[in-house]
Amino acid sequence: MLGSRLGKADVFRPLSASVKAFGGWEFALLVLLVVEIVAFSQGAYGFWLGGAGALTQLQQFVGIAVASMGLGLVILTGGIDLSIGSVASLTGVVMARLWASGLNIWVAVLIALVVACAIGTLNGLIITYGKLHPLIVTLVTMFVVSSVAEVVVGTPTPYVFPSNFVNLGMGAYHSLPWSVMVFVVVAICAGYLVGFTTFGRELLMIGSNPVAAAYAGIRVRRVLVINYTLCALSAGIAGILMSALYASARGDLAQHLLLPALTAVVLGGVDIFGGSGRVRGMVLGVLLIGFLQQGMMLYGVNAVDVQLVTGILLGAAVVTKNMSGSQRFTRRLRRRRTNVPPPVPNELEASKVAS
Repeated sequence: MLGSRLGKADVFRPLSASVKAFGGWEFALLVLLVVEIVAFSQGAYGFWLGGAGALTQLQQFVGIAVASMGLGLVILTGGIDLSIGSVASLTGVVMARLWASGLNIWVAVLIALVVACAIGTLNGLIITYGKLHPLIVTLVTMFVVSSVAEVVVGTPTPYVFPSNFVNLGMGAYHSLPWSVMVFVVVAICAGYLVGFTTFGRELLMIGSNPVAAAYAGIRVRRVLVINYTLCALSAGIAGILMSALYASARGDLAQHLLLPALTAVVLGGVDIFGGSGRVRGMVLGVLLIGFLQQGMMLYGVNAVDVQLVTGILLGAAVVTKNMSGSQRFTRRLRRRRTNVPPPVPNELEASKVAS
């Protein structure tokens, strides 16, 4: 009897160890992802097709996937960037207009990405040195940038791009889409940044407690400005990939990015208040949301209902993740932090000396 019980325990021990090592929340996401893929493969024609169909579906939401990586970095610090969709749209529009003016397409892409980074840097500077909440700052940026994008795109809308650029969004290398490879590179870079660098540890410390992080010697303002710049860069890359995929650039091309990207990040286990989260969880969240949206559309569900389901998932993820520890949730809700801590003693002494 005892031997049989020990045998059963030995059987389940590797599974429990793998769940613990991978993370309970992330393991649940992995299981849901497998179930989702199997369900859509059985019921939605063209979803799987021996794996080629799944890569095609991933190609359709790779812009959301890339933008989610940058947005996740910002949320890790307890911030938010509502302007990623507008920045992505403007990046594509600037690239298209520069190319239409006679510039090489890849030079135009680089300049457009610099513009995106400039917007992110401006966001970070206003948030940190202006001591304003990122929700307000990026909301204003969203409206301003989207308006600028509509003005810059002009009439007629640029839509005839060189084949080597369009191949970035539609083409593949040995059946692996180029855009998917770009996402893999971005995800690996984000994972390395968060998990294996001092900068990543600083992001998590700022998200946990920005005042304590400042007293620990972290240059909070500098880290946040860089972080918002990286977020805008990822949004810009997403805008370029989407312009290549649709062979077009419009002022509203990426306005739908924010909701699924935010849902993927939160569903992936990133604390909405900041301070905890992993990139592999974000990747699982992106795949779960992306395949869900694509599968629903293959079933004939309209875009409005898809957005409705995505919004419900966002709310459910926030409630489930945070209410699992209700005391912790209440405590963190009461002490709403600002992203700009007071000057640490060394900074105060330096300012006195300088004056």
